[in-house]
Amino acid sequence: MGMFSVASLLVVFFWQTVVADVWCRWNSSCVLEAIFPAGEHVVVQWHHMSAGKAHVHTFYDNADQLADQTQRFRGRTSLLKEKLKEGKASLLLRNVVVGDNGTYECYVATVSKTTESTLEVHVEAPVTAIQIRQVKDNQLLCSSEGIYPRPQIRWFFGPALAPAPDSTTNVSQQAETKLFSIKSSLRLMGNGEYVCEVSASNSSRRTTWRKTALNISDTSKRIECAPVINESGLAWTFYTSEVIASRDAGKKYVADAWAKYVEDLSEDGGLHLRDLTPDRSGEYTCARSNATQTRVNLVFLRVTEHGYPKARDFLLGVLGVLVCVAVVVIINRAKKNLVVAAAVHRRHVERERVRKKRRLFLWRTHLELSCPESTKKFGTGDDADNRTGRYQASNNGQSLPVGKKSSFASRTWWESACQSITECRPHSLFLNTRKL
Repeated sequence: MGMFSVASLLVVFFWQTVVADVWCRWNSSCVLEAIFPAGEHVVVQWHHMSAGKAHVHTFYDNADQLADQTQRFRGRTSLLKEKLKEGKASLLLRNVVVGDNGTYECYVATVSKTTESTLEVHVEAPVTAIQIRQVKDNQLLCSSEGIYPRPQIRWFFGPALAPAPDSTTNVSQQAETKLFSIKSSLRLMGNGEYVCEVSASNSSRRTTWRKTALNISDTSKRIECAPVINESGLAWTFYTSEVIASRDAGKKYVADAWAKYVEDLSEDGGLHLRDLTPDRSGEYTCARSNATQTRVNLVFLRVTEHGYPKARDFLLGVLGVLVCVAVVVIINRAKKNLVVAAAVHRRHVERERVRKKRRLFLWRTHLELSCPESTKKFGTGDDADNRTGRYQASNNGQSLPVGKKSSFASRTWWESACQSITECRPHSLFLNTRKL
């Protein structure tokens, strides 16, 4: 009983609390370390206090005691036993996840002393890469993913790298890994350098983007790449997807499909091209990186026919002009034909109208028939019944049809008609006409 009391007093007397911060990288291994005075019969207990005092790892009697270990830590922890003699309770935590964030407590007891240490574990997935590309004629898109904690994004523009306004940012988090992705778009404000910076906690990265255009008629050309200090990698691509050449750790690589076009990849990053043809026109992108930034230089190279600068454009222009002239001629001819057809139609209508009028109204024919007993005046004027084609004689009620539309053939008919009337013989017949 006396020995137990002394031991308890010693434990209380030598009790210590140590607080420290530990940064662990997502999906990597991390060591949580608590310092204590070395001694015999070491007992070590690690708990994750932020997860309801979950049992992380327990050690005593010179062996791991994992019967009560929380499920999500199983297979991921190891106590570095060789460090115990140095007074270090070092716990190796493998495959770190976002859920490992929080406060950890380490309890260490020996025969002579007990120590308790508190550690704040900060899980981070740093910004490792930023993609920046032109998505529209007047818009840039900057994006990065696999980041923890929640990142932020900023734009800069121009030689002075002034903050760029009018950007739109979207942040999303994956349900399983709890990592963040971030995207931001910016309207282009003119020629110059654009910088996109993504930061999260104590990590940040920048990507600089610039676009230029070159028109060449030669078969060879050197394209420059923006320099960076302490280069860690360089890559030339065609339309951002087809690799042309690259350099990593001083080793050069040229794609087989581009071997006949690439003369050299120089030390300063410039790309020497040869045997260029118009089908090699397009976007050439150089991405050059170091530990903290990436510089992207996009060059739109336009290759025209060798010896005939802009010959294809000239021919296309001439062809376009000829097509336009042909269309104008066809339209004018069609309009002229329509006008002529309309005029012909109008003349035809007018002629028909005049002919009908002449038939009906142009001539007024008066037939005068004299008889000894009675004299009648027959005519085809407004007072005659010419439209019905019949006339009633007053002597004996016989019907005397008048020739239709005053035809001259009616003269013979009137003579014969008059002879048929009793005591009526032709005395005189006059055919008079009068123009309207």
